[in-house]
Amino acid sequence: MLVNRYKITRISKPGIPLKAYEDFNSFKLFLLDTGLLGAMANLGLKALTDELEIFEEFKGAISEQFVAQQLRFYLHDKIFYWSQDKSKAEIDFIFQWEDKIYPVEVKAKENLKSKSLLFFKKKFPSLIPCVSL
Repeated sequence: MLVNRYKITRISKPGIPLKAYEDFNSFKLFLLDTGLLGAMANLGLKALTDELEIFEEFKGAISEQFVAQQLRFYLHDKIFYWSQDKSKAEIDFIFQWEDKIYPVEVKAKENLKSKSLLFFKKKFPSLIPCVSL
């Protein structure tokens, strides 16, 4: 069977090693590439190229999908996401490289206000750098 999606699990705490804080009951599913996501969503090329106003919300999903596939290429199955219990704060991706933890927040527009990333930096100030894409 051909696998056309992969799972990124949530971590409950950004500690080293991240794998020790994995929550197997909470996860996000991603496809292998943005083309599959566009095809499954019946998304025409015009929506991507003409920046249709009606397409605004789905841009985030496409952007997050693209970053997920790039991170997965380099990091394989070592990518997670973080969310605060009983809060809307969520970091799209978080990974460990050697002894450092890197949170990544993805934005589809030029608006770089990332409330979740700011919240995360405030809650875990020793975890630097933070990346917003």
